[in-house]
Amino acid sequence: MIFLVLPHLVAVDTPGIRRVYASQGWLWAYAEDLAIFVHNDDFFDPDWIWIGHFWSLAVEEHFYLIWPMVVFFCRRRTLVVVSLALIVATPLIRGLMLFRHLDMAMIYTQTFSRTDELAMGGLLAVMAGRFSYARLARYARWAVTGSVAYLVVAMAIQRGPLWWGHWTALGPGFSALGLGATGLLVFAQSPDGNPLSRLLEGRVLRTFGKYSYGAYTLHVPLQPLYQRIFPPADIGALASGLGLDGSRLVGLLGFAALGTAVTMALAVLCFHAYERPFLGLKRFFEYRQREDVVDAGAAGG
Repeated sequence: MIFLVLPHLVAVDTPGIRRVYASQGWLWAYAEDLAIFVHNDDFFDPDWIWIGHFWSLAVEEHFYLIWPMVVFFCRRRTLVVVSLALIVATPLIRGLMLFRHLDMAMIYTQTFSRTDELAMGGLLAVMAGRFSYARLARYARWAVTGSVAYLVVAMAIQRGPLWWGHWTALGPGFSALGLGATGLLVFAQSPDGNPLSRLLEGRVLRTFGKYSYGAYTLHVPLQPLYQRIFPPADIGALASGLGLDGSRLVGLLGFAALGTAVTMALAVLCFHAYERPFLGLKRFFEYRQREDVVDAGAAGG
């Protein structure tokens, strides 16, 4: 849409937008994070085109390409060692990047600087096949407690809300967040059910999850348009005229509500018109696990 349709609707006439169009090959290759690394600058959010968030899709795609091969060729014990090595090495890499005063956006967006969080999920998948839920839950309690404790300390050091660009976040902070998220993932898989699992399995969140890909890709590029159509200041002024207190807060909440509603409506439309036909192609690529792989995995465990 951005590169094939948008140029026929509006003029691409600013230096920033021309730069994005000239660099679109990085995006087609799911390599925006690598482009940020090469240029040491996050240049995908110029003017009214905001597509800088696609770096996360690049990281996700790299994981999907590489990790299955790691799992295929590694025995279970080796997979545990690889996961632990990545969990330890990645925050050290971020620390080195901070020491070299590299651009914050580059540290934030690179696959190799976010691998610890991905490896935690991979390690949990291995452990879930060997340990009982009760044992995993004990580890998870320590993980969540440690994560919360670190974040409290980080906010105390920053003297305010946690900011992603501070060294406490770019360094160990992402590892702490990943550790806490991994612990919560364990609790979400409780065989007996708990408030967290019931919340995540509820109809509301499942609906958001179904259309989350379209909502994620759309919500950032549409923000400049939302700012023009229903700016928070106008919503707050309307609330003030109606005698409501806290007009600024009402304006922000109203803006968030309207933006979410419009984004989800467009995401539903995109899912049924665009995503579903591609998802239907899965029937031509049915997954069947080979018997020799199953035997090899059992032997490796």
